[in-house]
Amino acid sequence: MVKTGNDLNEYAVSSLIDMYSKCYCFEDACMVYNGSCCGMDVICKNVMVAAFCRNGEVEKGQKMFWEGPELNDTVSWNTMISGYAQNGYVKEALELFAQMRENGIWWNEHTLASVLSACSSLRS
Repeated sequence: MVKTGNDLNEYAVSSLIDMYSKCYCFEDACMVYNGSCCGMDVICKNVMVAAFCRNGEVEKGQKMFWEGPELNDTVSWNTMISGYAQNGYVKEALELFAQMRENGIWWNEHTLASVLSACSSLRS
C-alpha cells in the first residue's frame, strides 16, 4: 500500500504503524511513517508516539510529542502521559498532566485512567 500509494491517507498509514508496532515490528512501523506523505499529521504523530513508547523508546516518543506542539490535542497528551506511566516514568506522567492543564487542554476519562495508573505505581 505504501509503495504503490493506493488509498494512502493518514488513517491507513496510522493503522499500518499501529499494527506493525503491536506485532513488535518496530522498524517496519518506522519505515511506514518515514515513507508516508502524512508527515506531521496529528493522527500519524500520535500513533508514532504510542509506538515509540510501546517499544520502550520513551525519549524518542517525547521528542516527537514536542515537535510541532501546536498539533497536540487531548489524544496527543493522553498518549504521552500513558506512555510515561506504562514505562515507569511516574513523575514525568504527573508533571505532563499538570502541564496539560496549564496549556488549556482539557482532560478526559482516558487521561484520568493514565494518571491513576501512574499514581498506583507511587511508593509510599
